Amino acid sequence: ALQAGATLLQTASGEDMLITTVTSYSTGALVAEGGTIGESDPAFGQSTLTTYKYAAITDVSSELAEDQGVGNFNVLNFVADQGGAAVGRALSAGWSTGTGSSQPQGFVNCTKGVDAASATAITANELIDLQHSVTAPYRQGASWAMNDSTLKAVRKLVDSNGVYIWAPGLRASHPDELLGNPVYADTNMDAIATAKKTVVYGNFERGYFARIAGGVRVESTNADKWSTDLISVRFIVKGGGVIADTNALRHLLQA
Repeated sequence: ALQAGATLLQTASGEDMLITTVTSYSTGALVAEGGTIGESDPAFGQSTLTTYKYAAITDVSSELAEDQGVGNFNVLNFVADQGGAAVGRALSAGWSTGTGSSQPQGFVNCTKGVDAASATAITANELIDLQHSVTAPYRQGASWAMNDSTLKAVRKLVDSNGVYIWAPGLRASHPDELLGNPVYADTNMDAIATAKKTVVYGNFERGYFARIAGGVRVESTNADKWSTDLISVRFIVKGGGVIADTNALRHLLQA
């Protein structure tokens, strides 16, 4: 979600936040000289951005911790890195595919844009249809997100002239592009299969809010491992996510 451009909200504490959502916008109209100008108001809603706790515990023997400098391999630093990454990946999965019930609302739960004709394949025309299911203003700054295996299948698609619709990024920090917009692989999304939401397209910055409350906590103790002489290292992160603008994102659904 963050790679694709989702808005990240970082808060010191984890109490619920009310997020203003947008469901429709004002429209202008031609008015004759002296004519009455009609009202056209945007439609707003509210969503609650709740935080949820993700945690992991890793046990390290005291001997291993004491011998951490052997071979220039710092065991405690490694444990800290992998533990923090573990809870980060768990939260990231919530941002992608969470149901919104007792867990974050994942961005794949956005409105459906296209029904794929097949349960086992995606066509170039379906991707074009998905792109155009998002209105033009939101296609400015839009991105694609999909599982790596889906991405592999999409890379092989060609147009009527046999030219790949995929455009590889040729410079560092410049992602690959699909139909003019950057593509990001998300391992949390479903691979191509029956009734799966396999591709999401749209403006993630406007469409999805991801939240982290207080950063990653790292704490250790040996009190509960007195008889085994182990050190327990605990990792905790609190976060949540919600679709903020229902117009900004669309998904493709396999048959």
